[in-house]
Amino acid sequence: MEHVLTPLAARCRVAGTALHHINTWGDGLFLVLDSVSAAAAVAVELQVAFQAIDLVANGLPDGLALRVGGHYGPVHSLTDPVLGQPGVFGREVAITARIEPITAPGSIFVSEPFACALALADQNGFRCEPMHEDDKNKDKPPGLFALRQIHLAKPKQ
Repeated sequence: MEHVLTPLAARCRVAGTALHHINTWGDGLFLVLDSVSAAAAVAVELQVAFQAIDLVANGLPDGLALRVGGHYGPVHSLTDPVLGQPGVFGREVAITARIEPITAPGSIFVSEPFACALALADQNGFRCEPMHEDDKNKDKPPGLFALRQIHLAKPKQ
């Protein structure tokens, strides 16, 4: 909790008011943000935070890596009838849930709608590179992209 979830939680909070919903599911985090740019930024922040953790010193396997999956689409905020608490539901949540398990450890994979929306919203800070389609996995959402933050050189003065 202290050495893994606490630093990840701190990185989630950098989204400020863009973060509309957050939940934990076992060893996973589920976030809903108000823009694809904010989602991309938080995804990268989570990777940076996780990579800074001294896994061995905290009794974790050295090869452990965070997987982040992202999708873009409408969701419904409703009261969860089982928990009696606010929750987020809909087809898009199910699509997102299918991306994370097939994401390469240490990577951020996003859907085609996410990549397209990000290209329209933020041309300078991120790049989405298409992933090779694997016909063997019929449960895999089509059109996955690897999300990377790009660092632009500052103009010389």
